[in-house]
Amino acid sequence: MIMEEFDGKYLEILSGSLIRFIEFGIRSLSMDDLARSMKISKKTLYQYVQNKEDLIRKVLSLQAQRNDIGFRKLMSPDLNAIEALLMASKLVSEQIKSFNPAMVFDLKKYYPELLEELIQNKKDAVYEYITSNLKAGIRQEIYRTDVNIEVTAAIYLEQLEIMHRSDFLQSKEFSFSYVFDTMFDNLIRGIVNENGLNYYEERIKNYQI
Repeated sequence: MIMEEFDGKYLEILSGSLIRFIEFGIRSLSMDDLARSMKISKKTLYQYVQNKEDLIRKVLSLQAQRNDIGFRKLMSPDLNAIEALLMASKLVSEQIKSFNPAMVFDLKKYYPELLEELIQNKKDAVYEYITSNLKAGIRQEIYRTDVNIEVTAAIYLEQLEIMHRSDFLQSKEFSFSYVFDTMFDNLIRGIVNENGLNYYEERIKNYQI
């Protein structure tokens, strides 16, 4: 992902817009609403973005970059691969807690191209992270050497996509977080060897996802 440079005011506007989109959704907020709530003039707002769609695109880009930075810190070759996955799961769980379904609903209904772009970028980033982590775990001799890296990463992505379908949890009695944690636990248990399993089971006792 190409990293963009944001100056102070630009970053303040995008961060403020993101907070409000998460809280209220996208459709219900006009550019006037956003400018007023951030105590800036609409003229100032339009110095940084062309229109609302441009603002949404830049806000999503900022959020994606923040997520990318967080995950790339976990790709260090010196970090235990299982520990890195546990930390990654905590990052995702924190994102889920601040997740507002109304924002995704608005994107799907009014800005489908932006949503598709967001999903594809996220899939690419997760695929890169999972393949990197699997290779690290095999090198560290805590993952099975016969794990098919590409297939495992592809299956994980498919499971994530299914979980995000609007109809998946509607007929279930489980929360998104519970399903994610279960999927994560199954992933680790499916790829670790005996050494890795011992480390994971000992570590998970005191790890709050």
